[in-house]
Amino acid sequence: GDGAEFFAVGDRVVVDEEWHTLGVVHAKKGNWKDAIDAYQKSLALDARFKNTLFNLASSYEALGEMNAAAMYYQRLLDLGGAKDEADYLAYVGMGRLAERLGDGEKSRAYFQAAEELKNTITQFSGNP
Repeated sequence: GDGAEFFAVGDRVVVDEEWHTLGVVHAKKGNWKDAIDAYQKSLALDARFKNTLFNLASSYEALGEMNAAAMYYQRLLDLGGAKDEADYLAYVGMGRLAERLGDGEKSRAYFQAAEELKNTITQFSGNP
């Protein structure tokens, strides 16, 4: 095989966006562990899908798993290419985590980076 990963539901292959959408459905119901499972499957298919990285980090944050949340926010921020709204929200998430851990200096730096990025984004909705 070519090493490609996919997941089948019944006789149908499910693509990354569908797993992402399922994760969103679970997250909206507060089913964080099911959301994380779906987001992980989405990432296995596309490790650079920013919305999935952000939502995975947010789900871990909702469960109080700060190290995992920080890891996925950072993975999003480490992706190359143009910065966009997902990057802005990841900076905000990292700022929130630093604040919760009592690191005011790091928190301010992340929030400042978020504001600087927000000023460069032309289309801004507040959601990835």
